[in-house]
Parts: sequence; structure tokens; C-alpha cells
Amino acid sequence: MFCSNSVKTRQTYRGMNRDKPAHNSQDQPRETPMRPHLRRLLLSLGLLALCPPPAAALTPEETRHLLDRAGFGAAPDDFAVYRPLTRTAAVDRLLGDLDAPTLTPDPAFLAEPRPDAVTYRAISDKPPEERRAFTLARRGEALAIRGWWLQEMIGGRAPLRERLALIWHGHFTSAFDKVRVPDLMWRQVALFRTEGTRNFADLLRSIGKDGAMFRYLDVPASRKGKPNENFARELLELYTLGAGNYTEQDIKEAAKAMVGWRLNAGDLTPVFMPAAAVPGPKQVLGATVETTGDVIDLLLKQRATARFITEKLWLAFISPDPDKAEVDRLAARFFDSGYQLRPLVRDLLLSPAFWSPDAQGRLVKSPVDLVVGAVRQFDMPVKDPRRLAIETRLLGQDLLDPPNVRGWPGGMEWITTDTLLKRRAVLTRLAYGEPPEPARRQPDGIAAEYARLVGLDQAAPTPGMQGRAVVLSDFFAKHPLFLGDEGLLQKSVLAEPPVQPPTRSTPPDRLLELLLDPAYEVK
Repeated sequence: MFCSNSVKTRQTYRGMNRDKPAHNSQDQPRETPMRPHLRRLLLSLGLLALCPPPAAALTPEETRHLLDRAGFGAAPDDFAVYRPLTRTAAVDRLLGDLDAPTLTPDPAFLAEPRPDAVTYRAISDKPPEERRAFTLARRGEALAIRGWWLQEMIGGRAPLRERLALIWHGHFTSAFDKVRVPDLMWRQVALFRTEGTRNFADLLRSIGKDGAMFRYLDVPASRKGKPNENFARELLELYTLGAGNYTEQDIKEAAKAMVGWRLNAGDLTPVFMPAAAVPGPKQVLGATVETTGDVIDLLLKQRATARFITEKLWLAFISPDPDKAEVDRLAARFFDSGYQLRPLVRDLLLSPAFWSPDAQGRLVKSPVDLVVGAVRQFDMPVKDPRRLAIETRLLGQDLLDPPNVRGWPGGMEWITTDTLLKRRAVLTRLAYGEPPEPARRQPDGIAAEYARLVGLDQAAPTPGMQGRAVVLSDFFAKHPLFLGDEGLLQKSVLAEPPVQPPTRSTPPDRLLELLLDPAYEVK
């Protein structure tokens, strides 16, 4: 209370003699009436010294650090928005934008008549050419979703929303390669972008009846006589409790509780068929359950679930070395809040561990981080965001197609001699405004199909050196603040000092050196 009123206290002291009647010099020494006021002043100054200093505005390094971790890099214009803010105000702004409208128009195919479950089943009996055309059309639609999402990561108003959605996409994995229904993948991404920013309990319950998840883990194939354990196992081990917090018998019993789900013959939404369910009670974690919902509610009552998710988000936002005591503390708050995600994310982003110098440069950028971050940070033009999806696939992260139920391994797994060369090649193409490799030079058949779908059937002409400099020169033309301050530029894009300080003469060439420096690979 005192700190907030300290200025008022000083002003009060300055003016307090003005209202005093004049003293007769013969009554007492003039300084005597002042002594109580001096004591008050000295006490006030002493208390003022104990007050914390005003919160400082973000530095360029802090702005970059926050937006690297909570989004996909700091675009040049972000510095004008976030640098004047304190850490608390900046984090609260990111959280406040979570419900901002999506700027990227939905993929056009969603407005077209959609194939139903009957069509998907019947296509296997069609002639080969018809099957291939159907499959190619669906792959094109999935590629459109990838491009849509990448564009929203680049230019949307809610970078933290897309960051959280990507985290959940790697946590609750489903892969188009098996699901094969673009509409279901679209609905799942939409789920991650809405409930994935609000409440984990609600998100988990929705995943418990998600069409893409059901197809991916074969839930509709589960029968009374032979319950499928895929979903039950992943639900306990990968989505909630973590390994070591359940038994094989718990999985078998949970799988029985999940029998009875089917996919609607029209829009492929999950429906529960009581007649197909395994009747009677089941024992999971020492408690009695009957349905999928009972299993999920039971898992949400376990503090191990709150800790598992808290540690997951620590790894995503802070460092690969969680502080056990701090994770336990935050997990307790998360559990007691009823699994509210926004307070947990706020706690993580405002924690001393997040802002510690030891946390900077500790996370390896994923391919999506690398590609989206470069486009954002260097204000690169994007003619067709689907082409960016081809580049992230080349680097090992094909959105909508995680490699397995555990998602992308991340961390140092992203970095090998081969991938480093590929990452440099992709960054160079982006910097020069060049498209991905044409279809004939793509490493696999799916990537070649992607390339043909975006018009990369033939090799594009290689621009001359003058043309190659245009993208990076445009950056300085649009953002002259960085032109005369290379130190500011380095702090704004690199989490660590460059391994090889720039040596070239022109600003675009020096910027390219920063982009290709090993320090750009981490955040």
C-alpha cells in the first residue's frame, strides 16, 4: 500500500507547511514543530527504499525469447507491440489474444459436398484409376489444411493458440496417413485450437469421442469378445498418467469400458451403441467404472495426470530439464484449478525458470519452428503456404502425420548431419524466394505428389544473384530500424551469439549469415 502511495506521501510533505499558521519566534525554536514531520519523512523514505523497483520493459532479447517460445518467432512489427511491455503485461497480452478471430479463410474444400462413410467404404471396390483419383483428392485436401494452419501460424493474431494446438497435435497424435479423412483431421485441429487453450479436462473428454482419434487407434473395431487396447493404452500411458502409474490389468479393464463406439455412416462422427458395449462394472486403478467417460473422469482425479501434463508443457516452453519441485508446485495449482490451462501457461511463462539465462537457447527448433519462424522474423513473402508444408515434411515434420503414437521425438533428434544440411538448404531457398524442389527431386512419392499439387512439376528457373538478394533487401527496406544496428538484429533473431559472426559486406548477405548460423537452430 505504501509503495503505491509514495509519490502522494512526498507531495503531501512538500505542501504541509503552507497551511500552518505562523509561529511566534518567542514561543519556541522554529525547528521544533518540524521534528515530527522530519521523523515521518525519514520513515517514509526508509519504507520507500524497501519497495521493489518499477517493472522494466522487455529487452529485445526478452521479446524474442518470449515470442520464440510462446509463438513462432518475433516478427519485426512485434517489437513495437511487445517491447514497451513488462513481462507480466506481455504474457497477459498473449493470453488475451487466445480467443482472437482466425484470420486465414477456411480451406475451400470444406464448403463442397463431402464424402460420407459409405463412400469411403465403397471406394475400395472401384477401378484403380478411380481409387487413385479419390485418394489424390483427399491428399490435396489434407495438404490444404496444412497450408491453412501454417499460414495462421505466420500471420494470425494468436500465436500462443497455434503453439498450444501444435503441442496437443504431438500429444494426442492422429495421422492422416491412417485416418484418411481430411474432415476428421480438420475437426481435431479445430479442437486443439479451442478447448486446447482452455481446459485440459474438457479437451480430454472431447478426445475421448474424437473421430480422427477413433480411426487412428481402431476404436470402432473393438468388440465384446476382443476389446481393442490401443486407445486405452495410449490414454493411460501417453495422454494422462505416464508410464509406471498403471498396470496391464488396468489397460484391459479400461479397454472393455471403451467397447461400443462406432462412426456415424454420414459425417463419421462417433456414436455410442449401448447394445455393442461390454455390460457391467470394470476395475481400473482400484475403482469401479463402466463407460469411457467414467475412465476419463477417473484419470482426471489422479494428481499424476496434472503432473504429467505440467511437465509436458514445461518441456515445451522452458527447458529439457524440469525442476521437480517447481513442476510439483505448478501441478498442484493446475489440479486444484480443475485443469484450467491458461493459469498454468501463465505460471510457466512468468516463472523465473522461463526467464533465466540458463533457459535461453536450450530448445532445438522443430521444422515448423524453423520454417514459420524464418518467414515471420524476416518478413518473407509466402505465395502458397502449402509449399511450406513440403519443406517441413522434408525436414521431418509433416503436419497431420506424426510418425507414431508418441508424436515427434523433438529435441536433439531434429539435428543430424543430414538434417542440418537440409535445414540450411530450406532456409536458403526461403531467403532467396525460391520454391521447394520440383516433384522429380522430392525424396518420396507423397512429397512428389505434394509438389505436383502446388504446381512444382518442373524445375523452376534459378534466379540470378541480383534476384536472389531481393527478399533480404526488402526486409531492410521495410524495416530500416535494423539496417544500422546489427547488434539489435542479432538480439532479435538469435538466442545465442552467432557461432560464426557475419563477415560479408552487404546487409542482406550478413543477414543470410545469421539465418544460416548454428545459433539460429535453437530458441
